[in-house]
Amino acid sequence: MAAKPFVKWAGGKRKLLEQILSLLPKKFGTYHEPMVGGGAVFFELAPKRAMLNDFNTELIEAYLAVRDQPDALLKAMKRLKNTEEEYLRIRAQSPKTPITRAARFLYLNRLSFNGLYRVNSSGMFNVPYCKDESRSHIDIDTIQNASNALKGVEITSGDYLQALTRVKKKDLVFIDPPYDDTFSSYTSAGFNKTDQSHLKDALDYLTDIGAYAIVCNSNTPFIRNLYSGYTKIPVMDRFVIASNGAKRGTVSTLFITNFSF
Repeated sequence: MAAKPFVKWAGGKRKLLEQILSLLPKKFGTYHEPMVGGGAVFFELAPKRAMLNDFNTELIEAYLAVRDQPDALLKAMKRLKNTEEEYLRIRAQSPKTPITRAARFLYLNRLSFNGLYRVNSSGMFNVPYCKDESRSHIDIDTIQNASNALKGVEITSGDYLQALTRVKKKDLVFIDPPYDDTFSSYTSAGFNKTDQSHLKDALDYLTDIGAYAIVCNSNTPFIRNLYSGYTKIPVMDRFVIASNGAKRGTVSTLFITNFSF
């Protein structure tokens, strides 16, 4: 079975995979995702050589557990129960070992309202319970398939700019940052317009060294102006971060590339 993301992540690209894959060069060196999130593009490509990174340390600890200790992770998750009382207890905990921290992270991701990961200014996870005791928080096949896809992949946690220093000529870089003027509470630091400008500088750097790069972002006047001179392909994407399902709609996403396809 093909691997797929083992976490639900705001802004995930599973519904846009067809459009993204159509943009990729046919040949490239190492694949890089410096803001991996749910990793939909990585799992779809399943490249032989890859480097994945994210600033969210809990997310990366879950990736490492899935890659290196899937059986121990699943065993720890099976000890947890789906009730609101248990959810609130687990949410308030600070587990001491990597495996129990990863199990907590995936448990909360599965059972939080709308599958949302959000932290407050103190870095504390603060999403309420989903109110659905029939929902399963364990997907054995997904964990095992993801573990197989991650074997041999380098996984780090840190600033994306530092991760980009490892990119070489002809490597492929896919960058899916928090979008301009949308949800950005994946970490307590957020992602503001100064950060967006630094990301554009990073794309300039990748272009200078001869790497292939695709950046996703909102189709806003600020982003269009910021990336003037680069190829920009607009697509419509369903935006799902809303407490009321009736308020969920579509946003225009830009795929920004530094190469011809």
